[in-house]
Formats: sequence, structure tokens, C-alpha cells
Amino acid sequence: MPRATSSAVRAPVSKKPKRLCVISTEDSKFGAYKYLQELKDHYNEKFVVQISEIIPSSDGKTTPKHVFNRLRKYGYDPSYDTYWVVSDVDRWGQQKLEDVTVECSKLRGFRAAISNNCFEIWLLYHHQGFNRTFNSSAECKDAGEKYLERIGGYESLFEENRINIAIEKAKEMDQPDEGWPKQQGSHLYKLLEYLRSET
Repeated sequence: MPRATSSAVRAPVSKKPKRLCVISTEDSKFGAYKYLQELKDHYNEKFVVQISEIIPSSDGKTTPKHVFNRLRKYGYDPSYDTYWVVSDVDRWGQQKLEDVTVECSKLRGFRAAISNNCFEIWLLYHHQGFNRTFNSSAECKDAGEKYLERIGGYESLFEENRINIAIEKAKEMDQPDEGWPKQQGSHLYKLLEYLRSET
């Protein structure tokens, strides 16, 4: 007599959901906002931690404190998400940046990725052998935009080798235990390492 087969259906093995992060920027269309949106559109599925939301600036409120406050209003839930302030030194001055990085350090899940003197220095770090110091944000922005045009846009930055080059260059220029780079540099490498779950 053949063995009776069970009609019970095995419950599907649930996949562990990916961790999510929310990012707030001082830009609304260009700069860091545009870069992060392109990164999310083209590369998100490859990350261990996925970008859930990118919050742009609004009503012309672009100070580091405004960028931080937009994160607080988003829906704070440190049990599940990490929250990133993405800003740059530009014209804000040291105290405003210091205040925001200290605020982030007090809240579980909040982190800051500041660039000095502007976001475009992070773009330039993707170029093998980059070794130039800028005297102003305007000079840095101009060089970053020209580099982006030369390589054919943001998507070219997301090649694995270019990301590795940028991370290594930013780490080389970084100083240990700084909440934000006091000299030319970018802490966006910390965000990229986090998305790849290397930290």
C-alpha cells in the first residue's frame, strides 16, 4: 500500500529584509541630491543596505541644521533605519557643522557625511591619481562638473573600480576621529561603505 502523502504546504522561507537608510541633503535638484538619486536608481539593488528615501532641500532652507531637522521630521525609527545628513562646508562655517555632527552623535542611527569644501570633491576622488587642492568652493565645483562631463555623467561613477578609488582616496585624506573633514576631503566614503555594509 503506497504511503500517504501529506497535503500540508511548506511555508516559504522568508528572506531577511534589507536594511534601509534615509538621506537628507542640502540640494534639491543638482549636486549631492542628483548624485544620490542616480546612485539609488542604478545601484541600489547591489547594496546590502538600500537607500529608502532621499530628502531634498525645500523653501531655500539649506543650512546643515535644516538638513538635520528634515531627517528628524521624516519619522524617526532607529530600530530599523539609519539616517544620514549629507552636506558640505561651503559657506556655512565650522560652528554650524560642528553643532550638527554633535547632534547626530547623540542620536542612535544618525550619521553625517560632510564634504570640504564642497560635494564635488567627492566626484573628483573617483579619478585615479587625483591630487589637487582647491582654494574655493567655486573652483572645486567647476572642476567637478567638468570631470563629470568628461566621463559621461553620474552613471560612470558607479563602476566598482571607480567607487573603490574614491573610497580609498577619501580615507587617505581623512583624519581619525573628526566628525567632519576640517581640511579638503569628504566623508561620503563612510556612506558608501555603509551601503555596502563594510562598516
